[in-house]
Amino acid sequence: MLLQHRSGIGPYGAAFMDSLVRDPAGPHDPLEGVESVLDTPALFPAGQGFSYSDVNFVLLAYIAEAVSGAPAYRKIVRRFLGPLQLGLVRPADRRRIQGLVQGYAGTKNPFGGERMLVDGELVLDPSFAWGGGGFVSNPRDLARWMADFCEGRAFDAGLLPSVFDGPPAAQLGPNTRYGLGVHIDAPRFGRALGHGGFFPGYTTCVRWYETPRIALAIQLNTSDEQKLSVPLEDVLERGLRALLDLPEAPASGAAKPPR
Repeated sequence: MLLQHRSGIGPYGAAFMDSLVRDPAGPHDPLEGVESVLDTPALFPAGQGFSYSDVNFVLLAYIAEAVSGAPAYRKIVRRFLGPLQLGLVRPADRRRIQGLVQGYAGTKNPFGGERMLVDGELVLDPSFAWGGGGFVSNPRDLARWMADFCEGRAFDAGLLPSVFDGPPAAQLGPNTRYGLGVHIDAPRFGRALGHGGFFPGYTTCVRWYETPRIALAIQLNTSDEQKLSVPLEDVLERGLRALLDLPEAPASGAAKPPR
């Protein structure tokens, strides 16, 4: 239920988000984000709805630590990133991250100015995200991870039927379902699994297309909605059509909010 956002747990509480705005550079323990929802009524009984919340993934990271007896980041590196040779996927556990490009959050950025890097450091400490997406990557390794994930190389392939099944997730788009940690979309051809990503100054989208078994990823160093006029899913689909030498399809319209 946590992986599929069927827990009924809502998004981070207002007090926690306000604390990020007041002191973006200060460290914020992921547990603060979990605690911010403790006094909030469930959105629905567990298992009887869908609502996306990073808190679900943060709770899973705590569960993983309790079960394995090892820090979540260390376990993820040893079990997944190392064996799959994804050396450019790294924990975002500090403000100064080697190789991170400048990100532009737009003039409405609540965490300060438009630039997310000042003197090589993020103006918003990313450590609070942790299990809820606390990694940096590049498109190559992101696409490779998505292919490994969907083709059963990242874990026991016997889990794939559960990965590929999930409840309706209209919150994320029409005809979208949410499997075990992935969007399940039905684009103009075939089936696609993947995810979007957002951090102030940065936007990401990755998809694995089932029929041709091709994974594509795109990353932008902006989260300014005024600059995101085309849905990133459409950009990936255009790339796939070019690879397969298929004709262009009409655009789907305005950009959807990134997730």
